[in-house]
Amino acid sequence: GGGGILLGLVLMWMLREPARNQAERLAASEAGLESAEQHVPWLQFVVSTLSSPASACLLLAFVGANTVAAILYAWLTTYVMRKFEIGLGYSGVIGTVPIQVGAILGAIAGGVLADRFRQRWLGGRAGVQALGILGGIPMLLLCTLPGSLPLVVVGLSLLGVCKGMYDSNIWPAIYEVVPAARRSSAVGLANLVGWSGGGVGAWLLGRAVDKGTPMSEALAYTAVIYAVVALLLIASALLFTPRHIRREQARLDAAAG
Repeated sequence: GGGGILLGLVLMWMLREPARNQAERLAASEAGLESAEQHVPWLQFVVSTLSSPASACLLLAFVGANTVAAILYAWLTTYVMRKFEIGLGYSGVIGTVPIQVGAILGAIAGGVLADRFRQRWLGGRAGVQALGILGGIPMLLLCTLPGSLPLVVVGLSLLGVCKGMYDSNIWPAIYEVVPAARRSSAVGLANLVGWSGGGVGAWLLGRAVDKGTPMSEALAYTAVIYAVVALLLIASALLFTPRHIRREQARLDAAAG
């Protein structure tokens, strides 16, 4: 927390942001469009976001991915402690450090890959997210299979890499399919539904364990959620996001021409 406050002070001193949505406003003005900055009531914004296949797919994928993340963050330490019968402090390190270090590396790799893929493929960002989620499925299963503690550490580290590839492109992918003036609202909506789903998922896993389901088995079922997330992202990358971007570009071209 203290490090974050210090970073905030440094950024306040160093960063000089341009006017918000300056590039988008200029493009809309050149195209003769005036609606980009109009106020939209919150309910209307939610309905329009959910009715668009491009944004709805990414939003649902975010709910699923956050559900898995919340389950892991809530239960990994307990899982490691029970499975290997080691102390709580050591379990906390094992349940936290490998996946977070992997996520840092995955976020860097995912950002670089997405920037390169996007130059050649309109759905490149969602595509990189899909690759990360698909890679995370076997890593989730590896962590829940009978095995040694080093094997679980390796599985968690690689799972973190895959998770980081997804996480690094959450907002860039969503920003491509919502108007620039609605981006902060889209982030708020995604966080609302995403972490609500995550909280419910963590609670449901605890309930399942209380009713006798082995924790390793309960955690393994999260791979099913990841599979659904991967399908949503593949659909977005191959179909919905490219279609949305082409339609918006055609609309701008028609207005300008």
